[in-house]
Amino acid sequence: MSDIAAIKNQLIDEMWLPIAERAGRTFRPHLKKNKKMKVLTLTNDKNFREVIELVRHKITRKDLIYGWHKARATAFRLEVEGKMATVFPGMTYEDSLETETHEITNEFPFDIINLDFSSQNPERINGRIEREIRSLEKTLKVQTELDVDGMALIYTTLLDSANISTTKIKANSDGINVSGWPGLRFNGIPATISQEDKKTRCLKDILEQFINKYSCENVGAIESSAKNLSNGSGTICSLGVILKRV
Repeated sequence: MSDIAAIKNQLIDEMWLPIAERAGRTFRPHLKKNKKMKVLTLTNDKNFREVIELVRHKITRKDLIYGWHKARATAFRLEVEGKMATVFPGMTYEDSLETETHEITNEFPFDIINLDFSSQNPERINGRIEREIRSLEKTLKVQTELDVDGMALIYTTLLDSANISTTKIKANSDGINVSGWPGLRFNGIPATISQEDKKTRCLKDILEQFINKYSCENVGAIESSAKNLSNGSGTICSLGVILKRV
């Protein structure tokens, strides 16, 4: 098992599954046998255990799970496994939200959104996380435009040696207009971030601001986890929160 897949197992047990269970109790308290939560998960054929556990814990059913992998061959292998109803292939999730014609837009809203970019064979290049953050915001935008009561949202990424540009993140976000929103603010945070601990704090700060921008509130605090790869080449950072519309 790869390092990232092993870390994913830890995240499933320690954070992702508890958040999903809490979301089920919060939004579907009247459903006792199965919470029937609609799920979107970025995953791969090497480790899709989150899907198995969500079904086993009766948080959702197979027919309510939508999987995603950018590589068509990987998506096909996931489909062959038969653990989820639908698998979207052939495009990065980030690109899919740049067009209103992709079929994923017809499937929103979701009750649990697991944006696990670490499962998508992330490239170690500048600008990758900035694009992920843009798609994270666009996901929130699509969800809230559909007037959902709430959701569980998980964002997971690989932090490596590439810098993060808060200037680019701010430009991307401020280009998505919301009435009355003054724009992202990075008080005391440099335009370019290279240290991993500061990257984690910055991502959490961005998520907190997005939550306010789209008129949501936390059900509890944002949970976070940072686990180092054994070869020292980076850190898997995961943030999770349950949101309600204000």
